Amino acid sequence: MKRTELNVITGEIAEVKLSAEEIAAIEEAAAGATWINLQSQANTALLASDTTILRCYENAVAVPEEWANYRRALREIISTSIGDPAQTLPIRPAYPAGT
Repeated sequence: MKRTELNVITGEIAEVKLSAEEIAAIEEAAAGATWINLQSQANTALLASDTTILRCYENAVAVPEEWANYRRALREIISTSIGDPAQTLPIRPAYPAGT
């Protein structure tokens, strides 16, 4: 990776190779941004799943274990400050029968 530098006195433009520390800092920042994006998506999915849980209660249907696990996994993503940027959201289960 390289960065472009401009010498404001001479007007000379040069490409400079990034140090290992600079590359690590860029990668860390990108991973953090990716994790924050995943947390936002998890929060949106958790809020959307509230409707399913309410429909279960309204119809006297027990909340299926797969829905409880799904919501637990979403909360774990939301509450973890730093995680694997390659992680994906859990797959939303099928809607419970009778809701």
